[in-house]
Amino acid sequence: MLTYNRLEDTIRSIESIYNYTKLPFELIIFDNASSDTRMKKYLNNLEKAKNNVKIIFNQSNLGCSGGRKRAIEFASGEYIITLDSDISVTENWLENLLIRIDSDESIAAACAKVVFPDGKIQYNGGEYKIENGFIRFSLV
Repeated sequence: MLTYNRLEDTIRSIESIYNYTKLPFELIIFDNASSDTRMKKYLNNLEKAKNNVKIIFNQSNLGCSGGRKRAIEFASGEYIITLDSDISVTENWLENLLIRIDSDESIAAACAKVVFPDGKIQYNGGEYKIENGFIRFSLV
């Protein structure tokens, strides 16, 4: 999970993960140089309270893609899921993603439907194309 300030969103997101994740998981939180001192205190306390949490406090903001790329280097699990700190997951979220990935050897990644608080769909999957050595993602 990538964080940058926004403590209340981060707390809500982490609570949803613990409330709706039945499978064992490792939670890596990559703080992208938050300036909010409450964030650092909260994350330090979380790491002490939960044995499956690893916190990385980065000294500079790498942006979203740079932060995710760096955070993934700390992962040790078979599957990697990237979440932003303003995402709240729902019941069976992880199982539904894993079922999709495990159902077909040709599937290397899955994307969840993301819904705004007002119920409108932000995106619901997508596709990619490889062009000149680059991957271009298009969300649906």
